[in-house]
Amino acid sequence: MKVDKSQFRVENSSYLLKAHKKYESLSAAKKAFQSLLRDKRIGPNDAWISVLPKIAGQERYDALKKVEDKKLALREYQEELKLKLKKKKEEKKCVKKGLSKC
Repeated sequence: MKVDKSQFRVENSSYLLKAHKKYESLSAAKKAFQSLLRDKRIGPNDAWISVLPKIAGQERYDALKKVEDKKLALREYQEELKLKLKKKKEEKKCVKKGLSKC
């Protein structure tokens, strides 16, 4: 059986060029990936399976090559977000109580 390779031709190669953008370090790539999560308003409790359709196909999605690295970056992003939300909640409690510091 012969396969007609013309059907696999990429019409817009600019996406491929953007997808393989190089980052100076793994840390820079992780920051780019996490900025995508922030821009897409990924929540602290969103599961990978629900996050994936929101971010797949975006340029920064390909910043990290391995799925394991992407999942780890998501978990780190979510933990940081949880801490920020907790701190914000505590600050609101202090303001309600009329305290300048808690």
